[in-house]
Amino acid sequence: MRSIGLDNTHLQFGGNGNPLTGSYGPECNYVFPGYSDTLCNWGTLGIPPYGAVPWNETSAQNAPGDRRGIASIGPFTFAAGQSIPVDYCFTFARDYDGDNISSVEKLQDLFANFNAQVTNLITLPTNYYSVGETPVSTRLSILLNPAQDWLFVISEEESAQPYQIYDFSGKLLSGGYLQTGSNQIDIRAFKPGIYLLKSGGRWAKFIKL
Repeated sequence: MRSIGLDNTHLQFGGNGNPLTGSYGPECNYVFPGYSDTLCNWGTLGIPPYGAVPWNETSAQNAPGDRRGIASIGPFTFAAGQSIPVDYCFTFARDYDGDNISSVEKLQDLFANFNAQVTNLITLPTNYYSVGETPVSTRLSILLNPAQDWLFVISEEESAQPYQIYDFSGKLLSGGYLQTGSNQIDIRAFKPGIYLLKSGGRWAKFIKL
């Protein structure tokens, strides 16, 4: 979480982040930034890298495999009873053709429209409190998720409600009305991926196989 290895050496730019695995410095706070930090060198506290850029797993000659990580933010200073809301948005794209950076290029293409499209998906409350919120009963649920051809949705609203389906770039793909009770939505034309269903002010995520 502090970019310090088991040998108490701070993460360094290049290789696999350690002098024993090909790093060339300077010290940095993020691993494998690629071309994402070439303007301000934020991860190296404004110091340009001492060696080749970009630094990624291809330049480090790492074999493909499972990758996992932990995200953190802070530190914060809290007053008594204060809370600070934090909103995370994880974006991804997958290109089934091309080379090792095709998915990155696809994500960059999608991100060009991201800010304008996603604005309507995020609603921030005007007041925050340090007490727990009262849970809201679920009135919108998806059965058999992930789904392949048909999305089965249960609506507990008292009357028919409009719905919209968005992809994770915020693009509106389809819409219609959900009747009270069980509903089927045709998703055969959708590409495999993660989508958001909105109805009655509620959101539900589903996966198309």
